Amino acid sequence: MAYHGFMPSQTRISSEISDELAQRELRRIVRVLKRSGENSGKSSRALLGRFQKSIGGLPPIQITVALVTDATMKALNARYRGKGKTTDILSFSAPLALQKLGQLGELVISKGALKRQAEDHGHSQKTELRILLVHGVVHLLGFDHERDSKEFDAQQRAEQMLFRLLGWKLSGLMKRAPAR
Repeated sequence: MAYHGFMPSQTRISSEISDELAQRELRRIVRVLKRSGENSGKSSRALLGRFQKSIGGLPPIQITVALVTDATMKALNARYRGKGKTTDILSFSAPLALQKLGQLGELVISKGALKRQAEDHGHSQKTELRILLVHGVVHLLGFDHERDSKEFDAQQRAEQMLFRLLGWKLSGLMKRAPAR
């Protein structure tokens, strides 16, 4: 989806998961991506290859994250995806000119969906936040599970690879979805 300039400070809401925690976890993911981009191993090529190819290298990586209410997410989902219901996460890729400067894009996470999914899957909200952040970052790197079954599988592998690089023993969001 197109980049829209959401700012976390405009969407602050109180709960167990704060904007600060989301930013901290996202910074950890970005550090791992940067380290991965500095080596030429198979993992870095698999994760960063599409992104590097599209912009001709790997600048410093920046990603914005916003935590929003279900009502805000429903409105965003209707506006940008034509779906009149809330969703857990939306990923907005930055325009190519900004990507070349290192701004991958923005992630918007529904706090309500995050809480419900954490409860449904029997883990903490922090764990669910990590799952959603990884899913969104992988989208920003050029993977799109909604295209076809081959892309679904590629995104699933990319999420698991990023979890391994982070040292998080988690299954990605794609593991929950039915295969296409």
